[in-house]
Amino acid sequence: MLCHGDANQAVHSVQTDSREIKEGTLFLALQGDRFDAHQFLTPEIAARLSGAIITQSRLPKGLPEFPMIDVPDVRKAMGRLAHWYRNQFEYPVIGITGSNGKTSTKALLKGALSSELSVISSPASFNNDVGVPLTLLDMAFEHQAAILEIGTNHPGEIAHLSAMVRPTHGIITSVGGSHIGHFGTVEGIAQEKGSLAEALPENGVLFLDSDSPWYSSLAERTRARLVSVGFCESSQWHLSDCRISESSTTCRIKHQKFGVDTLFQIPVSGRHQAVNAGLAFAAAFELGLSYDRIVQGLSRAEMPDMRMEMLRTPVATLWNDAYNANEESVMASMETFSALGKKKGRTFMVLGQLNELGEHVKEVYHRLASKAVSFGFDVIVGIGDGVDEWVLRAQKEGHAQCIYFHSNEEAARELRPQICKGDQLLFKASRGAKLEQLVEQLQADFNAADKTLFDDATHRGKKKRSVPSSACLAAITGGFSL
Repeated sequence: MLCHGDANQAVHSVQTDSREIKEGTLFLALQGDRFDAHQFLTPEIAARLSGAIITQSRLPKGLPEFPMIDVPDVRKAMGRLAHWYRNQFEYPVIGITGSNGKTSTKALLKGALSSELSVISSPASFNNDVGVPLTLLDMAFEHQAAILEIGTNHPGEIAHLSAMVRPTHGIITSVGGSHIGHFGTVEGIAQEKGSLAEALPENGVLFLDSDSPWYSSLAERTRARLVSVGFCESSQWHLSDCRISESSTTCRIKHQKFGVDTLFQIPVSGRHQAVNAGLAFAAAFELGLSYDRIVQGLSRAEMPDMRMEMLRTPVATLWNDAYNANEESVMASMETFSALGKKKGRTFMVLGQLNELGEHVKEVYHRLASKAVSFGFDVIVGIGDGVDEWVLRAQKEGHAQCIYFHSNEEAARELRPQICKGDQLLFKASRGAKLEQLVEQLQADFNAADKTLFDDATHRGKKKRSVPSSACLAAITGGFSL
C-alpha cells in the first residue's frame, strides 16, 4: 500500500544498504536474522529517498513522512518487483545452477560473451532470494545478455527463483552432495536442480554435462531444446585432449554439425573446469558468437578467487581451493592437484569442515579419506568439528602421517613448524570454515620467515613418524602436532 508520496515518482536505483543511498534511490528495508534495515533509517536518509518499501510497524519513531510502500514482507515484495522488472527486457537471460561450478561457469560465460556483448552477471554468489532479485533489478536496456546464478539450500527454492528470473537459457553444471543434509539424498538434490530445466520455455535451450549420471533424468524434464557437452563421444559438443598446468587448462572442443574443432585455454586448473568452460562455450555459440571470439573471451575470463589459486612463498607452495566444498568438489580438487605431476616436496591435503552433511557426515569423510590415501598425499590434515572422522579413517587405512586441529588458529600455530622448504599444501573446505584465513596466515609467515629455518636438509635422515590411534584420539580431544 502506498502510504506517502507520488506513485509516478522516478526511481534511478535500488538499494538494500542504507550507506549506499543516493538521490533517486528506492530503499528496500530487508529484515534478516541479525539485522533489520528499518532501524538504519534516519531523517537525513529518508529525505534523500525517492521511496522505500517497508513494513511500517518496524520503522523507528520520529521519522518524517517520506515516500513509502507498506508491505507485510519486504523480501517477498522485492521478489515480485524484480520479476516485474525482468519482464521489461527481451534479451537472453541465462540461469545457471548446479552442486558445483556455478560461479566458475558464470565467470567463464561472462568472459566468452563479453568479447562481443554488454553483459550483466550476478556479483559474487548472489544466488538466493536476495541476491537474485538484486541482480535482476540491476538489468538495464544497454545490456545485451544477463547471467544469473540460481542456488538452493532447501527444496523448492530453484523453482521459486527460476519463476522470478524467467530464463531463456539454462545451464545445469552438476548434481552432487551439496546441502545433502537438507535434501536427504542426491536424488533429492537432482530433483531440485531439475527445476531449472522445467522452467525453461519451449523455445529455450538447456545445456547439460553429458558425462553426468543424471543427464538423462534432467533431459527428460525440459521442453526446451537440449545441448549436450562432455568428454563422452556422444556429446554434441565433444571435449578431448585436456591438459592441466599450474595456472591453466587447455582442451579441444568439437561440434561435427557446426564444423567447429578448436582448442581453448582457461586461466584455472582442472578437468572439471574444462567441462564448465565447454558449457560456457556452447552457450556463447548458441547466442551467436563466433568460436574464435569465444576462445579469446575464455582465455581472458576473470575467475573468482580461491579456485586452485597457487600461492608461491619462499618456503612452500599453497594451493588455495578453499572457497567452498562438498564431497564431489573435494574429489575434483585432489584429482586436479594430483594430475599436476610430481611435486618437489611433501604434499599435504588440508581439509576443513564440510557443512550441511546431516546424517551423512561419517560416510562422506570416510570416502574422502580413502581417496586422499589413494592419491598418495604425504600428510593428511583435518581442521574443525567432525573432520576428526577424516583423520581417523586415513589412519585406519594405514596412512603414516595424520593430524587434527580444532581450529584454524591452532593449525596456524602448530602446523607451521612442521612444514619444510618445497612442501605443497592443498586447502579445501566449506565456506563457513573460512580456511582461507589459515592460508593467509601461513602465506604471511612464510614470506616473512628466514628461509633457512625451513631448509629440508634439517629433515633429512629423520624417519617419518606415524600417528598411533591413542595419539590421534588425543589430538581430537586436546590438540596434536606432528
